[in-house]
Amino acid sequence: MINHDYDRYGLTKLPFRNSPEKLFHDKNREKAFVHLNYFIQHRGFCVVTGNAGVGKSALLREFCRSLHPKQVKILYIPFSMFGEFDMLCSLCYQLELETSLMKSHMLKKIRERIRELQPVNIIAVFDEVQKIKHPSLEIIRTMTNFDFDEKSYVSVIFSGTPEFLNLLRLRINEHLRQRISMFISIGKLSRKDTFNYIKHCMKDAGVCHDIFSEQALNTIYELTEGIPRIINNICSATFAEAAVEQAQMIDISHVQNANKNINFNIKDILK
Repeated sequence: MINHDYDRYGLTKLPFRNSPEKLFHDKNREKAFVHLNYFIQHRGFCVVTGNAGVGKSALLREFCRSLHPKQVKILYIPFSMFGEFDMLCSLCYQLELETSLMKSHMLKKIRERIRELQPVNIIAVFDEVQKIKHPSLEIIRTMTNFDFDEKSYVSVIFSGTPEFLNLLRLRINEHLRQRISMFISIGKLSRKDTFNYIKHCMKDAGVCHDIFSEQALNTIYELTEGIPRIINNICSATFAEAAVEQAQMIDISHVQNANKNINFNIKDILK
């Protein structure tokens, strides 16, 4: 339900709180989508990297939803939560397999189920992998080895911050790194695309006319440096500031007050 303070803007829902129904695509994200579609046709290993907050998970979620459900089986592992044993348990659960106290038993069952499901394309998304440990990477590599590497039955997508690339450069991970056939980088939004992203979110919330002044938009970009998650946070707070003042337009003062209230400046955070 929309708070009556927001009624003056003609909103059908609050913007910036959740991802729009249709994800915003700049050229970088559109290109990433094309590359992902190409990758899953050939399977293997793919790495998606980008700074925190640029929308890697949202992009992968939209990509997976765009695929035909009868042709793919999506496995999703949020590595920010899972350790090595938990990863195998989650894979078993998603593949409708019984878990075991023995990691080797679960790994064997997973490999057998993957083979049984062919020709369905198994897409395993391992998210937030920048802190993943070598034993987990070895399990994933072993899980995908079939017929002396003659066939690829699984499309593995690793997603994380650029820190993950440093892990791959370690000699101990050389066997896995050699198997990666595609690297995709998700960047920040440009100034123009930041403006377009805000308009996209507003349109998704039912507003097609301009509510943010040009000065407000420029200030938002300068404070967020084009990182979508931070844009969402400061725009949401800015809306609250404008609503309290019952303002018809959102100007630079609303953005500045919102920034002070949430004590948020990307340049300070990145120091």
